[in-house]
Amino acid sequence: MVVEAVVVEDHGQVQKFTLPPTWREENVKPRSSFDIVTLRKFCPPESSDVQLCFYYRGMPMGEPAAGKFQLVLSGEPRLLAGVDIRTAEGALGSLANPEEFEIASAETQNLNGRRVMRLTGRWLQIQYDTIHILLDADGSGTQVQEIYYAAPSNFYDRYLPEIMQSLQSIVWNDICAET
Repeated sequence: MVVEAVVVEDHGQVQKFTLPPTWREENVKPRSSFDIVTLRKFCPPESSDVQLCFYYRGMPMGEPAAGKFQLVLSGEPRLLAGVDIRTAEGALGSLANPEEFEIASAETQNLNGRRVMRLTGRWLQIQYDTIHILLDADGSGTQVQEIYYAAPSNFYDRYLPEIMQSLQSIVWNDICAET
C-alpha cells in the first residue's frame, strides 16, 4: 500500500508544506485558549510525543526586542555566538534560558528563500531534543512564527530525515522576502 504525503496549507507565513508520509495533525492540548488557533501539531501514528509544530505566540514583541531579533537575522547566514543568543533572547524566550534548554547549535540560515534563526538542542526537564526555527513573520521583527521538531531523545534521530525533507518542502507566503 502506497501512503500519499499530506500537504498542509496556509498557516501564518507557511503557504504550504508536505508532511512526512503517515503523519497526521493531532488535536492540541492547549495551555491557553489562544493555543487552539495558533498551534498546529503533527505526529507519526506511533507516537504523539514525536511532533512537528507550527506556532505563533499571538502577542507582538516590543520594539527593542524586535529590533534585536532583526539585527541577529541580518547579514550573511552564520553560526551564532553567545552574544547573539543574549541579543535575541526576547524572541527566543525559554530557548535562551540555560536552566531550561541546552543549545547544541545556533545559526541564521536561508530556508527556502527566507532568513530564519535555527537552534538545535535539548529541553532539559523533559529530555526532548529539538530543531527550533524562528522567523520574522511580518518584516518588523515584532511577529515571530516558530516551527519546531521535538522528540524524546531516543526517537529524535529516527524521524530526523523525514523532518528535514518536510522542512525543505515549505513554501512561504510572499509577505516578507529574504532578510
